[in-house]
Amino acid sequence: MSNFVKGIGSFLKGIDPSDFLNTYGEWHAFVEGVADGFCCREVKYKPWDKGAEDENLLKNIRKEHHYYNFGRALGFAGFIILVTGMIIWVIGALR
Repeated sequence: MSNFVKGIGSFLKGIDPSDFLNTYGEWHAFVEGVADGFCCREVKYKPWDKGAEDENLLKNIRKEHHYYNFGRALGFAGFIILVTGMIIWVIGALR
């Protein structure tokens, strides 16, 4: 077994799945990211912004920006899947 594979295995041993999305701040950042990604909006909340409308949300995104970014990616992927499905459905209905 290569050193790379051994390294990946030892890295994954340190990951605790019960620690994923287990706080309000993580969920808040993730869901806001999904909404922004699905709606194809420009990044609304940047971690370096000051004076945002919702200081609680901005605090959660600053602390959990990786969940926000992951949510944006999933939201955008969901949007692409929805649009693709609609196109396939319309093309099938036209035949």
